[in-house]
Amino acid sequence: MSLKKIMLLFAAGSLVLAGCSDDNPTDPIPEDADDNFITSVVLTVGDNSYAAEIAGNDITVTVPYNVSLDGATAEFEYTPSATIMPDPSTITDWDTERQFRVTSYNGETNDYKYLVVKDDIREEGDVTLKTDAEVKAFADKGVTILKGDLIVGEESGDNFVTDIKALSALTQIGGDVVINNTYKGIALDGLENVVKIGGLRIGSTEAASTAPELYYASLKSLEEVTGDVVICNDKVQWFEAEKLTAIGGSLVMRSAALTSVTTPSLATIGGDFELQGSNEDKAGGDMTIVEMKALGSVGGKITVKNLAKLNAVKFEALTSAGAVLLPTIPYEFETISLPVLSEVGGDIQFIANTDDTAIGGMTMNTGVKQIDMNSLTRVDGTVFLTAFAELRTLPALNGVTVKGIELVNLGKLLDPLDFSGTTFSGGGRLLLTNMNLIETLTMPAQADVTLELRYNKLLNEVDGAEELAGLVYSPGTDCTFPTLRIVRGDVSFGLGQQVGVSTPSLERVEGNLLNDVKTIAYPKLTEVGGYLAVTDNVSNDSGSCDFRSLHKVGGQLYFDSTNIYYAAIDMPELEEVGTAANPAYYKEGANDQYYKDAVYGSCALLSYDGLNFPKLRKVGGRGFTLDLGLGMANFTDLNLFALEEVEGIFQIHQNGPDMQSTAPLETIELPVIQKIGSVHIEGCGKLTDFSAFLPVIGQLNADTWFVHEDCGYSPTYEDMKAGHASKQ
Repeated sequence: MSLKKIMLLFAAGSLVLAGCSDDNPTDPIPEDADDNFITSVVLTVGDNSYAAEIAGNDITVTVPYNVSLDGATAEFEYTPSATIMPDPSTITDWDTERQFRVTSYNGETNDYKYLVVKDDIREEGDVTLKTDAEVKAFADKGVTILKGDLIVGEESGDNFVTDIKALSALTQIGGDVVINNTYKGIALDGLENVVKIGGLRIGSTEAASTAPELYYASLKSLEEVTGDVVICNDKVQWFEAEKLTAIGGSLVMRSAALTSVTTPSLATIGGDFELQGSNEDKAGGDMTIVEMKALGSVGGKITVKNLAKLNAVKFEALTSAGAVLLPTIPYEFETISLPVLSEVGGDIQFIANTDDTAIGGMTMNTGVKQIDMNSLTRVDGTVFLTAFAELRTLPALNGVTVKGIELVNLGKLLDPLDFSGTTFSGGGRLLLTNMNLIETLTMPAQADVTLELRYNKLLNEVDGAEELAGLVYSPGTDCTFPTLRIVRGDVSFGLGQQVGVSTPSLERVEGNLLNDVKTIAYPKLTEVGGYLAVTDNVSNDSGSCDFRSLHKVGGQLYFDSTNIYYAAIDMPELEEVGTAANPAYYKEGANDQYYKDAVYGSCALLSYDGLNFPKLRKVGGRGFTLDLGLGMANFTDLNLFALEEVEGIFQIHQNGPDMQSTAPLETIELPVIQKIGSVHIEGCGKLTDFSAFLPVIGQLNADTWFVHEDCGYSPTYEDMKAGHASKQ
């Protein structure tokens, strides 16, 4: 109770004590004498009333965006004994912010702030505007927030929309803005106040828009897109959204007239970012630079392609992306700037265009001398650098975790090439093709990558690597792999008639091993998990075929080399061929063109001048095939002293049925043989003794025993059963 009230009560009490007989004072004090509150405010305009929200000392009246409160009447409720200034009954402009003071009966004041909030006018569902009249009718509603799609025009037809300027009240569109083919406006004027949209679609990647005059796509107030922005129309020159900070989906632009993309505040793209100079697979557009100053992350792929005049790509704030793909860099292109890019979820492709029709007749880029991309830590895909004629140094790839690296036609890249600190995550390849100044490549000791070297003129040493996932070598010059011990996949040395390969430390190849070079030497190789093939280019120097330590070949052993007629196949430690669970065959039915029944099994020897398999114990898979070929004048004796088992066929023939029986083979010795699946011999005019097969003849029958009549003696199965194994 206030001091003033206490004093009044005291005075009244004194009068009573003094004998005053009046029980009803002439000026009583109201019970709410201390109160000074506004409890309700209601504004009325025409037939509509709007009740204010009173929170503390704030009086807020919310009215629709298009409603004016000029001329409104107000009904205020406040403490009955209090007074209010100004008098609400004297006010006609209720659109203006103002203050009211409420004074209590006892004289205490309470100030209130009155303000008006313009509420959005919302409309649910999609809106399709096919004509200018429909645009005007919708605009007259004053809608500010559309919950569905805004569809302008039709895919085809006689109706059309010339402009959408009347839609300037719109601030939010929950669905997509779809601009169809019958829209004849030159821009998107009318959407300049839109702050947030679900997406923007002008055509699609499957069917480009044919809107005939849409040159500019400007959304000046746009801050956020929750879905995709897709603009595929060959008339659109630029896209502008200066306040746009985030796109939840993808940003895709394809246009033959593309000049610029202005999004200086764009920081994140949740999906792909794609720019193309055409809606067809050809070069176009007038865009010279792609620069995204604020873009920090792209969840999907960045693709910039088919921009014929492109000179630079700059993403100077980009730290992460799903992939970075520049597969059609023009020949005069100069600048790639990705200085803080750290993590990439897929590939990085920087490929100078090699399509003459697309870029203008050049097959090598001459402008790029360096690539600013030195912050990489992880690339889950492969880094491709292709056809940069003047590139002298690589971006910092030594130390990166990466699936693979492919370097092609970088003729001025300086020697040496060091990847000793690189971690290869598996499943990729390290490819060097036409790297003409590189002499030495240094690898990490454990490299889970297939190393592929093709036509590098000076590369003569690959150092450091002890284990590889695979190895492919096509000739440039003689090359040595001094530290390599294990290859977990395939090895292919091919097309090198004039070059040699040295692998002095190689112990195991877990996949296939193909040799097609002048010299091959494997002094420590003990096992090949798949097939071992020696083909046409091997030198006739017996030292070029060194398998001195080989114990096992899991798949086929295949020799077919016209250059080793006068060299014996010497494998003094070989014990097993074709014993893998699923033997790999280098050439299935390789000789079918000559002889339809030829079976090239787990051991198929087509060209040689002697065999030295003193420890060969078992041949699995499809069997053992000797093709005696031509000119094998020195091969008279087949001695397999340790051979116990041949799972499939044991076959000897001479390149087809029409050849003369000139093979010099005279004897076959199989002293410990215990098992053979079948026997097929022909073309051995000097072979008259088949006693070697007597220990296993009981396992055979008339269908699995065959000796052709062109042999020196051709015993039938019955002859062999009767013991007539040699010519009398």
